[in-house]
Amino acid sequence: MGLRGAITPGGRDSGPLMSKSRDSSSEVFLDLTDEEFEAARAAIGVATESDGKRVQRGRRSLATRGLLVPTGKRSRELVEPIGLLLETLERPGVLVRAVRSPSGETVARQYAATLALAVEHVRLEGGHRLTPFNPDEVLARALAFVQLTERGEVAEGEFEVGQDVLEAATQARAHEDSAGMAERLVAAGVDRGIALSFAEAANAADVSATIYITFRPEEDVFAGGELTWLDGGEAGIWLVEGASSGDESEERGSPAIVRVRTTTAEWIARELFSYLPSVR
Repeated sequence: MGLRGAITPGGRDSGPLMSKSRDSSSEVFLDLTDEEFEAARAAIGVATESDGKRVQRGRRSLATRGLLVPTGKRSRELVEPIGLLLETLERPGVLVRAVRSPSGETVARQYAATLALAVEHVRLEGGHRLTPFNPDEVLARALAFVQLTERGEVAEGEFEVGQDVLEAATQARAHEDSAGMAERLVAAGVDRGIALSFAEAANAADVSATIYITFRPEEDVFAGGELTWLDGGEAGIWLVEGASSGDESEERGSPAIVRVRTTTAEWIARELFSYLPSVR
């Protein structure tokens, strides 16, 4: 039992303080401006880098909306459902960050969860959207956001190159065909057939994605993991491993080495699931 199998308790409905989704679901969400968000964080004791006047404007706006209420002579606090959202977001039991790069742009969402509640955090233009949901769904939401889809079987392939070589090859797809891109990898020692298969996937890819999972089993210990992959559609899904673990190589003056291999959506989902904490 734990975040892998927790059930949200009843009584989550926050009434008029939250807005309902415009689609057919009954999901509710809360939109806050940047100033309101910073003031809300300050209200739960999170230090902000914003100046005092900006936070004060945010506090006044929250009070006008009925989200910040008096609790004493000079004291105000967030109403309970809103305070719970912010507490979960700022002090989660597990944090999942999903980054998707469709068509050259990068978009991200953050999912914070405890045993009782999970919150999706979406950055809006000039603001933030917070959506509460069942903590059981935290990984499913992240995978849906990055559009992980099972693909047909492709020939297995695997290679290792310097991270700088891989980045140069994938960036070259904007002005080179698959063959030209493959030649860059072949020049770095990659088998020609595998290099061409990867290049075809990279050129066909609509999405590359990374999911990070972090939690603290102990106060000063971080655990979890991350996966990065490129979705080449019918050309397969290619996992990129080791891109962020080349510190020792860089200290020695050589580029970080990355391992690239074919994989499946099922393997990615199972591996990410294994990174989640389990409380027995």
